[in-house]
Parts: sequence; structure tokens; C-alpha cells
Amino acid sequence: MKNLVLLLFTVVSFNTLSAQDAWNMSLLGHWTNDTLRENTLPAKFNDIWGYAADGREYAIIGSAFYVHFLDITTPEKPVLIDQFLGGDTTIWRDMKVYKDRAYAVSDGTEEGLMIFDLSDLPNSITKTYHQTDLIKNAHDIQVDLNKGRLYAVGANSHDMIILDIATNPDEPMLLRRLNLPLGEIGGYIHDLYVKDHIAYCSHGQTSSLIVWDLEDPFDPIALASLESSGYNHSNWVTEDGQYAVYAEEVPFGLPLGVVDLRDLENGEIETIHTFKNPLLAPAHTDATPHNPFIKGDILYSSYYEDGLQVWDFSNPTNPKHIAYYDTYPSNTEYEGFFGCWGVYPFLPSGNIIVSDLQTGLYVLRLDISTVPKVVDEFSIFPNPSMNRLTICIESSTLKEVQYEMLMIDGKQVFEGQFTAEGITNQQLNISHLAAGTYILRIKTDEETISKKVIKN
Repeated sequence: MKNLVLLLFTVVSFNTLSAQDAWNMSLLGHWTNDTLRENTLPAKFNDIWGYAADGREYAIIGSAFYVHFLDITTPEKPVLIDQFLGGDTTIWRDMKVYKDRAYAVSDGTEEGLMIFDLSDLPNSITKTYHQTDLIKNAHDIQVDLNKGRLYAVGANSHDMIILDIATNPDEPMLLRRLNLPLGEIGGYIHDLYVKDHIAYCSHGQTSSLIVWDLEDPFDPIALASLESSGYNHSNWVTEDGQYAVYAEEVPFGLPLGVVDLRDLENGEIETIHTFKNPLLAPAHTDATPHNPFIKGDILYSSYYEDGLQVWDFSNPTNPKHIAYYDTYPSNTEYEGFFGCWGVYPFLPSGNIIVSDLQTGLYVLRLDISTVPKVVDEFSIFPNPSMNRLTICIESSTLKEVQYEMLMIDGKQVFEGQFTAEGITNQQLNISHLAAGTYILRIKTDEETISKKVIKN
């Protein structure tokens, strides 16, 4: 498999706002528990995930001994609903949600897999499963929501454990315990993103990001790979599947990396940009990103001692630093594993929840309403075409556009609207048009853009 790092351009932006605890973000609520015991890091808390149902929102946060469930529908007053002992103390817990079930694992223990029934929220939560037969420990789990599979990685025994949770969410079925090929690619996976059987795996100490086709768990296919410069810790993929962002946890101070996935079908991916915005620059620049997530055109990353960092990611080759909330503002230099561990930006309200290793749960709001709603790129292919056009629109925070097809003299032929998921790679049927030259025009509140269309 070809390893590609063709264009590497690191930008270090010295943020002059380092004296502030926040920039373009507001604290809505905070929850902690001073009586909790610490792990060996030392820290009380670890990762976080979210859940929403029936107009209410919840946070799931791990600690050294527990998995905690909180109602954050009123973010100013988080309410602890219940907490469940895992059985061991740990630095690492990881939780994910499938439908109305939450799944939890831990690393460095033999606690096994826990499953929680969330269907009676906000009244109660029931633990329906706690076994070690399928998973004794794992560093991370991800759920392929479209396919109903749970992937556990970072386990002591295997590189990956694949479970069917669609058939019976409370009784997972083992599909495969998998050891991926060693050598130039494969081996231990620290974290992953997975969608529609395609797994984007951060292979940790091999400094590689590898994309695997796992539709057949007994025949994993490496689709593409690249080498990064440090410990490839975790990654997330844009909603259109065209780009990914990865974080490298060690050595300290490495930037986030942007991966171009648009040629994945031909087995080629590449790092096209790297960037970081340390709050203590220029005196100190060793801030360490941990877990990136992408929602729409916004990139969120937990950033240890620099808290939560936020970028406008509408142009992946030039992310714009737009906000932060520093959950660990007391540091005067970067010393390692303190501060913001995890982030979950997918709640329906738009509220963002983060976990701080020392101080617990934060509910935040992004105070950005001025990102321009404009079209960054507009392309048509194939052009000329006989039957169908594919329209690709890349835009900052744009959720819908109006379009119309015109004859060359300006007479309208038809019109319509692209919304939400349809803005990228929208298909138009033009088989009914006579051969000739037309004008396709897209319109937003800010601008109108036109392109010629040739109908064969």
C-alpha cells in the first residue's frame, strides 16, 4: 500500500488572547464530584459521550471507577441520574451509543463490556449486560450506526473485535476477533472512525492512518494508508467523506493533520495540511491535541491544557481558528496530561459537552453567528452530459441553496432546492432537455453563481 505525505505545511498561529479563559464560547453548566477517587495519572475523569431523546439531552462521562449519566436538558443545572461501578480503577473509559443503548469499555482492566438501557430516561437507567466473554478490555469503541456493528480496538488480545449489535443490542454477537497484518501496515489500533463498513484506523506507534474495508470481517482489505510524524492517536472524517483530521498525542506539541480522502477509491490518501494554535505561544508551543470531531463545517478538538479548541473547517486546506474554552487555565507551561480529554458536539441543541481530567463535565455554547453563508466551491460533472449532472457545492455553514436551469437566452427551464445532505453531490436529471447550451444558476442569501452546462 502506498504511503503518502505529499504536502506538509505547518502553521503555528500565536494567539494573542491567551490571557482569556474563553474566546467566542460561553459556559452554560458544570458538574464535578470532589469525593471521587483518582486513577494513577492522577485524574478523576476521562472520556465523554452524549445522548438525546424525547426533547431531552444527556451526558455520559467516565471516571476512574464509574460511568456517570447526567441530564443536561437544563445545562445550567446538570442532574446526575445514576452512576455504575465498572469494578476496577482505570485511566481510560470509552462510551458510545447505539439507538437507546450505551456501550462502555475500559483499558488497563478486565472489566469487560457494559451495556445500559436508556429507554426509561430521564427516570432511570438499567445495566443489561456486563460480561468479559467478548471483550475483557479495550481502549476505544466505535459504532457503525448505519450497519449496527460495534468495533473495539486497543484490546490486549486482538487488534480489533467486531460485534453485531443490530440483531439484539443487549446480547452482542461476535463477528470476528481480528489481528490485522503486520509489517508496513497494520497492527495495534489506538482509535478509529467507522462508517458503512469503512474503518479509518489510527495505528498509534506505527505512525500510520490506514483505511480498511471491513464489510467481510474475515477478509479485511487495506484501501489506503499514510504515515504521519508521531503517534497517530485518533481521527474523524467529514460528513461528505472527502477529508479527515488526525491528532498525534506524542511527542508533545505536534499539530493536527488534514487528510485528503478524495482519491481513496484509487488507493491514495495524503496529508495536505497541518496546523495548531497554542494558547501559550510564543513562549510555549507544546500544546497537545487529543480527540478531534467534525460537525458540518466546524472542527472541535479536545486539547488537554488548552481546553476545547474550535476551527471553521469549511476550507480544509486553511482551517480558521474561531473559538476556544480553556478548562485548565491555571497552567503557565505545557506539562502533559492535564485538562480537556474529550468532546461531544452532536447534541440537537447545539450545546457542546467536554470532559476535563481534573474537573469533570462542562456544557458549552459556541457564540459564533457571523460565519458567512457563502459558496466556497461549485462544480459540475460530467460536463458535457447526456442524462445526469452531479452538482458539488462546498460551503461554510450553508444548509440550503436554490437552483434554476436557464436557456441561454435567460428563459427558465426548471428550478428547485438543495438542502442539508443534498448540497454535496446532488444529481440532476437532464435527459428530457434538448441538446444545447444551458445556464445552471445557484442562489443563496449572499450571492448568485452561474455555470454553463452542455447537453449532448
